Amino acid sequence: MNPYFSKHEKENFIRLMILEGITDAIIEDYEKSKRPDKIFMADLRRARTYAKKALDRRQSFLDPVAKQNFIEGMARLDVLFVPKREAKQHFMEAAKLNSVIPFPAEDFKDWYEFMIEHTCQTCTGESL
Repeated sequence: MNPYFSKHEKENFIRLMILEGITDAIIEDYEKSKRPDKIFMADLRRARTYAKKALDRRQSFLDPVAKQNFIEGMARLDVLFVPKREAKQHFMEAAKLNSVIPFPAEDFKDWYEFMIEHTCQTCTGESL
């Protein structure tokens, strides 16, 4: 395996980390309930164990620099679960904000007056 994560692999690795963490929470919740099914609980614990083993195994192939970069990158992330509709709407709004620069009308008028005054006064008319 590669001693680093590709972008796609990093996303999948993070998903697997989340799955392992959620499995812990699910196990704790089921343990609090009255008489959970023993086979079901055993399967949940095995799922958690195998997810952890897979995570540990993949991390063992990372070189120290890649591992440190991944840890630092993870420290800057927060996981948020939202319905797809809300996530799509959020990304559409973010895309609109990135394509447009907000500019108050008064500032635009000031800029326009400045440009006309300085451009028209220095125009020789040769380019017309």
